[in-house]
Amino acid sequence: MKFKFLSIALLFLPLTFNAMANVDNHHRIQDINKMDDKVYLTTFSPLFNDDEWVLVESGKQRPFSGFVDMFEHIINIIKVSDKQTQLSLIADHPDLACPAARTEGIAAASQEEQKSSGLNSCTQEEAVKLTQLNKQYREKFGFPFLLAVKGYDKAAIFAEIEDRLNNDQATEFNIAMQQYYKVVMLRMLDLVK
Repeated sequence: MKFKFLSIALLFLPLTFNAMANVDNHHRIQDINKMDDKVYLTTFSPLFNDDEWVLVESGKQRPFSGFVDMFEHIINIIKVSDKQTQLSLIADHPDLACPAARTEGIAAASQEEQKSSGLNSCTQEEAVKLTQLNKQYREKFGFPFLLAVKGYDKAAIFAEIEDRLNNDQATEFNIAMQQYYKVVMLRMLDLVK
């Protein structure tokens, strides 16, 4: 049911966001359908953190009729993969962290998303708290806390991770996958007209 709602919402998102965004970096679906495989992979690599296989498979499913069709093809590739493959996708996602607490480099797309939520201006106490929450979450569920942070501020992110620590494994895995899909959708909005 949630996926159907997401699909309906997606019909209007490209129009809304593209009207507000600088569309010079956006690619028209007609051009995406004509891209050679290497250009397609390079263009859409920001959608994923080193998980090129999804793009390889989605590239084979072109032509797409529009944004929603492209998104649904990409997400369906992930949805039909086995649980271990899905776990590896979310496991590759970086922890949400304040810059002082980052232990690894993160992709430009992740940096921008985290910056927009205010995580780049954490106090020392906030950095320590978020590191502890990430550790608790990872120990409980076996994968990093995943949240499409666009529209969230620091307080909402902290509240979300604290709330989700109360979930059981199956519930949290499903939420993490939905958040993963949302991250992909939001990143696509930056790339597709």
